[in-house]
Amino acid sequence: MMRRIILLIATLMVVSPEVVFADPPFPTSYKPESAFISGHFKAVGRSAPNQDEYSALRAAKMSAQRELLETIKGVRVSAEAESLKGLLTSDVIKTAVEGLLQGSTICENGEYYDESKRMGYVCIEVGRKEMLGQLYSNQTMMDKIAATVKPTRQFTPQEVKPAVENYDGLIIDLKAHNFRPALINKIFSAKNDVLYDPSKISRQVLVENGCGDYTNSVDKAKAALEARGVSHPLIIKAIGVVSATDAKVSEDDAVKLFSANQNAGFFSDAKVAFVLK
Repeated sequence: MMRRIILLIATLMVVSPEVVFADPPFPTSYKPESAFISGHFKAVGRSAPNQDEYSALRAAKMSAQRELLETIKGVRVSAEAESLKGLLTSDVIKTAVEGLLQGSTICENGEYYDESKRMGYVCIEVGRKEMLGQLYSNQTMMDKIAATVKPTRQFTPQEVKPAVENYDGLIIDLKAHNFRPALINKIFSAKNDVLYDPSKISRQVLVENGCGDYTNSVDKAKAALEARGVSHPLIIKAIGVVSATDAKVSEDDAVKLFSANQNAGFFSDAKVAFVLK
């Protein structure tokens, strides 16, 4: 009899095991830079233990909103401005950043209640494009962000050679370098003359897409640009970075890039993709 009971218990345990997660089934921390590739800024909040499910998830969501605000503040602005936090002395920018929280949503499967700890976790997110729209939709904000960039000598080749091929976009391969995405990413020649910066981009495109796309492979970069109408991108390997947020290309590639853009004008549409590690 005892043997049958033991076998029955063992069978029930195999057929219907109870799974208890010690942690939520999603990452609990996100770096601001990851949003440039994924397209969403995310943050996770958690409640104190020993709460009912409703109270725990409500407290976790409030915690997530605070975390998301800190994540957005940590976004790099440019080589000259470390992060948005340094610009929050401006009421205009502060209002825009805080307003992003109103548009945040729960991540897919982003609520989790740990019954063993009686503790809640909530993941919330806001789109990168929504963030750009908030920051760049107001001219005052655009001016304040643009003011972080120091005046730089523009690249002007001694001889402008006609483009050999009709390139209609640009892919900068930075996998060999410690490049970091930012609100303002620039491209320099080897002699530190600027080829590409926000002044080259139309305001509407800057609001909708920022300085370009960010991926972790050349194939993904091609796909991202193809979705924006690019069929034949110029692919250049960077020779280094400037202050981590700006790419540097050789003088020969700078001439090639300058000529290609003069021919097709893809800079104004920010048809540029940065390939990160």
